[in-house]
Amino acid sequence: MKRKAIIALICCIGTWIFTQNVQSQQSTSGLGFESSLEYMDQYVFRGRVLDEDPALNSNLTLSVGRLSYSYYMHRDFSSDNDSSFKETNHSVEMTWLLGTAVQTMGYRFYDFGGILPDTQELYYRIAYQSTWRPTLGTFYDIDNYNGYYFDLSLERLLPLTRKSLAGLKFYLAGASGLIEKSNRAGEIKEYGYFADDGLTNGYAKLFYRWYPTSRWTVELGYRYYRSFDDQLKDDPLTGESFNMVSAKIRYIFP
Repeated sequence: MKRKAIIALICCIGTWIFTQNVQSQQSTSGLGFESSLEYMDQYVFRGRVLDEDPALNSNLTLSVGRLSYSYYMHRDFSSDNDSSFKETNHSVEMTWLLGTAVQTMGYRFYDFGGILPDTQELYYRIAYQSTWRPTLGTFYDIDNYNGYYFDLSLERLLPLTRKSLAGLKFYLAGASGLIEKSNRAGEIKEYGYFADDGLTNGYAKLFYRWYPTSRWTVELGYRYYRSFDDQLKDDPLTGESFNMVSAKIRYIFP
């Protein structure tokens, strides 16, 4: 665990040094704060329903220039604190521009509260500025799962008024190496999210976004999820398909 954390730190430092030498990046300065609160009627992690109870998810992001730190917390509404699902994660990432593409590289630590083994990952994402805003992401688990997760999304925004818009998003994900591995004695050597390599899950999302002021954002959304992996399909909570609704309020501090 300690060795892998050191590797993750070295990778993040190396990326920061690289971004200092990107000539076409947009320089930024100053301190930034952003906070969001999201309601979900059930909690989903990479296509799998981990918690069927309604929940509030909160996120706080602090940024200095291209470097940012995010703290994410999930808590369900269960009255039994011992059985309620809790998750927190910490992310450190760097974002820079290369041409018209927004690139992000970072490190994230997951604490799943005992539902799943805690883990760490490195990730890279690139988003292109165009009508459909294609975004590609790669996530490499360096701890308990030791595999790759990939995703591709397309998002189209449709302005409605000066302060509101509608949106449509398509998301598709796959994995390699994120299957459970055991030794001859049947003891688990590496944990896994999925049954096989290949496509795992996807969703279509419709949302409405309103900007009452320059600092506040309100979003209402609906997602239709589809499972392609057998382990997701066999899960009693996830199944072959399911629906999810969400509401989000975001505030950007001065």
